[in-house]
Amino acid sequence: MFSPLGGVSEASVSGVGKMLSLTGMLCRAWKCAAHCAGDQERSAEKPGSQGAEGNISDDLTAIRGIGIVNQNRLNVAGIKSYAQLARADPEELRKILGGLGGGAAVEDWIDQARKLAGNT
Repeated sequence: MFSPLGGVSEASVSGVGKMLSLTGMLCRAWKCAAHCAGDQERSAEKPGSQGAEGNISDDLTAIRGIGIVNQNRLNVAGIKSYAQLARADPEELRKILGGLGGGAAVEDWIDQARKLAGNT
C-alpha cells in the first residue's frame, strides 16, 4: 500500500485533523468573545465620548515601559490612543494597572504619549 505521507498512519493524520479542527473552533470562540467584549465596552461609553480621535487605536507598546500586558489593561479601560493616555491621571492609571501599577513610571508614559500625540 502506498502512503503519500511516508509511513505516517491514517489514524495519526485523522488525530491531527481533529486537533486542528478543535483549535480552529477555540480560535473562533475566542475571537467571538473578544468581539462581544468590545461591543459591551463600546455600548458602555457615553455618547460623544470618542472625541477628536474617534476610533483611533495606537500602539501603546511604542511607549517605553508599556508592554503588551499593560497595553491590554489600558485598552480594556478605554485608553487606546496616545492622546487618551496623554490626558490620563497618573493615579487612575495606577488603579487600572492594579498590582503592576505601583512600580510603573506612569508620569513618564504620559510625557511620552504627549510627544507621540503631538501635544508637547
